[in-house]
Amino acid sequence: MAPPSLRLFVYGHGRRTRYGSAVASDLTPWLTLGLGAAVYAQPEAEAVLAGFAFGTTQLLWPSNFTTPVGNGLGTPPRAAVRAKWSYRTYDCAPNSPHAFGVNDLLVVAALDAGARAAKYLAMEAILPDLNEVLAHVEVGQTFWKLPRNHLGSSPPPASTPAWWLWRAWALLMGLEDIGIAVAYKTLHHKRPWLFPIFDNETMAKMGGAGAWQVLHDELTDQVGQFTYLEQWFAAQATSRGGVHLTRLRIHDILLWADTRRERGPLTRAGCQVLGSGGT
Repeated sequence: MAPPSLRLFVYGHGRRTRYGSAVASDLTPWLTLGLGAAVYAQPEAEAVLAGFAFGTTQLLWPSNFTTPVGNGLGTPPRAAVRAKWSYRTYDCAPNSPHAFGVNDLLVVAALDAGARAAKYLAMEAILPDLNEVLAHVEVGQTFWKLPRNHLGSSPPPASTPAWWLWRAWALLMGLEDIGIAVAYKTLHHKRPWLFPIFDNETMAKMGGAGAWQVLHDELTDQVGQFTYLEQWFAAQATSRGGVHLTRLRIHDILLWADTRRERGPLTRAGCQVLGSGGT
């Protein structure tokens, strides 16, 4: 039988939807995101993160291709399953925090960000400017340690870490046809402890233009929960050959799951990953 912490119901929006074969023993609201739009119990937050990172689906092979026969050419690949979500191809993609390169631009394709060749070429042209940003911000600077008043709707004092954060954002958003999702996903992968990550829908849930301050508030007001999730996920990732996630990415995944109605599939996948056998 599944351990009690994994007998899950989804908590939120005034209703409960059953996942697994038993009633959850803990539905206590534990984590609130997006100005109250998404509320998680601790076990569900764990399951969603596990499902996103380690959930799998069947690898379809062959698909619409008739494989040749003879001499072993039609031997199936070793893998029978593939990752279902983008943790392995985005979060786990090799990265250095010191300088942007072309590979850092291409990694956004793993999140279906929709960038075309012209967008990549435009971003490649401003790599020296983006690298100037990195050179002026200490590698260990985190978003949640920035002054809250530097993250509002008015630019912060020049040459502060938050000013350089704004500068990176302005550089990308000033390019033709570079939208919110491409800009955030490009920056976040470079230093996932410094640059937030949003798309249009999650940013709207966070208050639009005030999203950075709302994010800062939610991370600092619930520091115990996010510290726990960082450490819990780090242990899971280490045992499964993955990379750790920062609280910025954890916040993003959980809010995105709620916004895109992925909580159910992710919870079920996470229950299976963590050994509950829920379906």
